[in-house]
Amino acid sequence: MAGWFPPVELAIYAISAALAAILIIHVATRLAPSHHTRVAQVVYAGGIASGIYPAVATGLWICLAAAAVSGALTCRAIARTERRN
Repeated sequence: MAGWFPPVELAIYAISAALAAILIIHVATRLAPSHHTRVAQVVYAGGIASGIYPAVATGLWICLAAAAVSGALTCRAIARTERRN
């Protein structure tokens, strides 16, 4: 295996986890008829809670961190958008 492969593989995993968090929260809030901020927070909390086990099992804490940060930023953006409307 090439020496550059493990860091690139880890980066791909982290980016994929972050993208999944963004898309899952965004789709859930768009499907909700109201209370978008609350729905985003509940989905975010559920995602973090369900992501702890795979992070412990695999040791890929960077993926959990990437999903947590991108999910928090997505929740913040949804809350700011809801306040404006």
